[in-house]
Amino acid sequence: RHLARVEFKKAAGNEAFKAGEYQQAAVAYTEALSLAASGPEDCGEGGTVDPAIASATRCNRAACFLKLGRYAQAREDAEAAAALQPSYAKAHFRLPL
Repeated sequence: RHLARVEFKKAAGNEAFKAGEYQQAAVAYTEALSLAASGPEDCGEGGTVDPAIASATRCNRAACFLKLGRYAQAREDAEAAAALQPSYAKAHFRLPL
């Protein structure tokens, strides 16, 4: 299923992040987001992934970008995560100064 592939890529990103492989994690999160954007019917209404999954994935990618010193990209992802799920505190926390 499509949603399972999105979650698999997100999990791969999580493992890479835990291993300190931030660039590899960012790539995995990007792949998960690309899959989510092209989601078929099993992802939810209108073929989109649950906003909570998309928000968490963007927030995780923002953490990678912060670790890599790519602050503009981190801010973009954190803002997008907060827009998808305004109550998600981590998204606001990850906004670089």
